[in-house]
Amino acid sequence: MIFKELIRKKRNGEKLSKEEIEFVVNSYTLGVTPDYQMAAFLMAVYFQGLDYEETLGRILR
Repeated sequence: MIFKELIRKKRNGEKLSKEEIEFVVNSYTLGVTPDYQMAAFLMAVYFQGLDYEETLGRILR
């Protein structure tokens, strides 16, 4: 997956899959994704929000 495509997807109000959310979290915590890209992703989430499945995807397996 390409991180900036996930930023674009969320910025445009699209829903992210459980796998995409896991990629975002894992790539950042492993140090693969730089802070500025995570900041852009979080800004997109701030403006577009996360739905129920996006928020609880890891729990609802």
